[in-house]
Amino acid sequence: MSSMSFLFQATTKYLLPICALVFLTAASLPAVVVTWSGATDGDLSDPTNWVGGVAPVAGDDVVFETSATTTSLFTGGMSHSWNTITFSTGGSAFTFDESASGESIQVTTNGGNGLVNDSGSTQIFNCGFDLSVKPYVRINSGDVVFNGSLTLPSANSTYWYGDGTSTITINGTLNSTSEKNLVLRTGSVVEVNSNNATTAFGRVYPENDAVIRVTDDYGIGQDNGTNLLEVKLRGGSSMPVLLEVSGDSTLDNWFNIEPRYGTLYETPHVRSIGDNTIEGTIRGNNRDGLINLESVTPETTLTITADIRQENNYSGHGDGLKRFQEYQLLHRLHRHPRRHPGPRGDSRRDGRRP
Repeated sequence: MSSMSFLFQATTKYLLPICALVFLTAASLPAVVVTWSGATDGDLSDPTNWVGGVAPVAGDDVVFETSATTTSLFTGGMSHSWNTITFSTGGSAFTFDESASGESIQVTTNGGNGLVNDSGSTQIFNCGFDLSVKPYVRINSGDVVFNGSLTLPSANSTYWYGDGTSTITINGTLNSTSEKNLVLRTGSVVEVNSNNATTAFGRVYPENDAVIRVTDDYGIGQDNGTNLLEVKLRGGSSMPVLLEVSGDSTLDNWFNIEPRYGTLYETPHVRSIGDNTIEGTIRGNNRDGLINLESVTPETTLTITADIRQENNYSGHGDGLKRFQEYQLLHRLHRHPRRHPGPRGDSRRDGRRP
């Protein structure tokens, strides 16, 4: 064996394990926490605006506390990709702007809390915001407003949590490219004020006491015959989930509704404020209980043109008019049903069929 060959084998034998150890150690290091100071101005790219004089890089956890510079924080001519963003307890209200069109902020944690608001203040994003990797949104105190485009995951579900009083407002374009889920967990209140007929192609699943409010046509997508734009509304006897429609809006989705019974017998699944229309498909996922529709405003109409796929009793509430298409009249619309249908085997079930 030549001396050169021996040297190569010796180097390979000892160097490769060392390189592997360095790689594994680097991969297991926790994310660096970087805190905003705003000492100079609102430029997110300027190191002098961050505690310690170092701007965050991809994979860092970014924290916003109290700051002298809170408005017109701008992207500095580039998009930013951070592991997480946290607005700390008692922190300031911040506004994030674009330096140029198309710039955005992305959080990249996968399956963890990616955007957290504990501040008690309203955090406003006028730039694009990217949740495509699958981070969770947790609003424990305060509100969040997305005025720029909001991108949801294309391969996984994202879970949003709230405290029951805070609101996540979507004024910009809602982008979801596949039939993946936006799951609204306990206490989350989401308001959509934009038309997303051509950009939103995902499922929306409110759970427990979550609320989703839609104030514009096709705010949570429009059925194009290809994508299953499902809105799943839970019912039963313990989940007061609500879809609220206002602004004289039209919704066109697949509404998969679990009928109500027991203590939530009179609780609406859908509340209409103004003259609104529900198109698409309504399907009760069992034949027991009631599907409750509420039109709360006098001299206004909730028009149901959706294809009704399941025989259920439909209960009408409120002072407004509920108008079904003529072919749907075989599905009973009860204003004040006398008996409380329950699940199969429950003595409260009235046993009636349309």
